[in-house]
Amino acid sequence: MRAAATLSLTGLLGVILLELAKIVMEPVVAWMIGVLLLGLKIGLGLIAVGVTIFVVRRVMRAREEAEA
Repeated sequence: MRAAATLSLTGLLGVILLELAKIVMEPVVAWMIGVLLLGLKIGLGLIAVGVTIFVVRRVMRAREEAEA
């Protein structure tokens, strides 16, 4: 009978810990998604700046070659 009581107590503690993990993990996951989206936004901004610089330099070189 003691083994059944221990097993029951362990199961009850497991359920309580699972419910606590559900409550705690929701804001943690939301924060992680926010950080990843911020990183994606910064990365896309840097790519846009790089492409813009590349295109401007290419146009300037093309104009210099057309004048020469």
